[in-house]
Amino acid sequence: MIELTLKKCRGEDYCASEDEIANYFRGKYFGFLTNSIRFDSTKWGEESIVKESSLAWIPISTQAQTEIPFKVTRSLLSLKDLFFDLEDITTFESSGLFRLVQSPNKPFEYNEEDIQSISVQLSIDLAMIEREIITTLDVLSDIGGLESTLVLLFGAILSVINHNALRNYMIAHLYQAAVPKGRLSKFKRT
Repeated sequence: MIELTLKKCRGEDYCASEDEIANYFRGKYFGFLTNSIRFDSTKWGEESIVKESSLAWIPISTQAQTEIPFKVTRSLLSLKDLFFDLEDITTFESSGLFRLVQSPNKPFEYNEEDIQSISVQLSIDLAMIEREIITTLDVLSDIGGLESTLVLLFGAILSVINHNALRNYMIAHLYQAAVPKGRLSKFKRT
């Protein structure tokens, strides 16, 4: 856990009075810059991991001592986004997703010189994000199975290739064209 505490100066000659300290911090803010890596469900593959930075302005409370807690939440990501599925080979996994979430303010009553505290702690929860899409093999199996689809596909291809093949073979071997003798000599090699 990380804790940042704003304390009053006390017991030294250079310290200001309680009223001067309260007047100085009244209307002031902490600038709290945070980074996060999150999952965007509208994108696919590595593009679905979005890195962000944000700036939170936290007002300094001069009326009561408060603690502003933040929790770091972590997530594990497992995406099967390709149109073919080969289990672990085509699965995109990432364990580096995290986000800083502000919790409700809590009263903070430890020392009189403390004005305000900001704490950052790791959440014990771990979210699992998984996404699977319908692959090409899934579509083929829903239609009627991969085997029957392949049989139909190859049957259609072979029927185009073998169209009139038997008739052409029979005609070529039953009937031969007569070639005049003068024309045949043009094709001989010397």
